[in-house]
Amino acid sequence: MSNGPVHVIATEGGFLASRVEVESISMSPGERYEILVDMNTVQNNSLMVRFDGDAEGILGFLGNLFGGGPAPMSALILSRGAEKGLSASLPNRLANLTMPKREDAKVTRSFQLNMGDDNELAALAMAWGNICGDGVGGMGINGQPMKMDRIDEKVRKGDTEVWRISVDDMLHPFHIHGCSFRILTQNGGPPPAYAEGWKDMVHVEEGWSEVVMRFDHEAPETAPYMYHCHILEPEDCGMMGQFTVT
Repeated sequence: MSNGPVHVIATEGGFLASRVEVESISMSPGERYEILVDMNTVQNNSLMVRFDGDAEGILGFLGNLFGGGPAPMSALILSRGAEKGLSASLPNRLANLTMPKREDAKVTRSFQLNMGDDNELAALAMAWGNICGDGVGGMGINGQPMKMDRIDEKVRKGDTEVWRISVDDMLHPFHIHGCSFRILTQNGGPPPAYAEGWKDMVHVEEGWSEVVMRFDHEAPETAPYMYHCHILEPEDCGMMGQFTVT
């Protein structure tokens, strides 16, 4: 905000245990947060956004298009219409979260997000309908581009699992369908406090990012769930997989 901090109260899957006061939030395509802004002491405020102009591919294009670089831009202007702000105070405790733990996991799976000029990967991407630019490069997960008639992972309903994700180039927001998860580690370290609630996306850039979740919703082979990079370019180029829950 242009005046004061923001208070994060919820992530993609619902409320945090308590509000988290921050000066800024790092977000990737498709990521969601709910925030509270205290307008008791100011008449006007602005939500400021800065796009990463150093990003590659479509993110770099959008960053340059919308003013990427160190200068933030105003995305939303807030004005207090009444003479005084709300008399209520900001909530502290929000939800009683019972989060899954690493030791609850029966299975650990690893996912390497691939991109680049590997000829075999590019050939598979072209053959399976994942067109990437001029067809020279290719993208995939664990060395395989997306294939519509292939089930990549089979999960048992009711199980808790740990998924480990790493990348070989640039940042990728990793998204898993059919569940909400807890981030154990993000880029080799703990996640920021505002990302410690129920999530369905995790930033993956350096080192391993690990998430733990329980799979309670069935997905047969005729209607599998997907996991993928949430940037449109890598997703369409093959950085996506499918899994069943039975």
